[in-house]
Amino acid sequence: MFDRPAGDRSLDRDELKEMLQRLKKPGKDELRLLLKTVPDRIHTIIPGLLALDTISRAYGAQTITASACGVREGYLLARVLGEPLEDQSKITPST
Repeated sequence: MFDRPAGDRSLDRDELKEMLQRLKKPGKDELRLLLKTVPDRIHTIIPGLLALDTISRAYGAQTITASACGVREGYLLARVLGEPLEDQSKITPST
């Protein structure tokens, strides 16, 4: 949608707003892209983007960066394996 490199995990607020605007009444292209990119999240992607928009506005964030791992992976690394949260080099993103 924004021609980003595969490893880029950041999004600015203007891009987030554009995504929400395009997904309010998605056309065939947007639906195909969603089904190709996040088929298992088709019912939660828009509520998640709305939550992200609300949080970013509340905190005045201009750029949002997604973590390389999820909450469960971070918890396991920190609590079970005793690794510092900052060391994400050993994490393979979930698919």
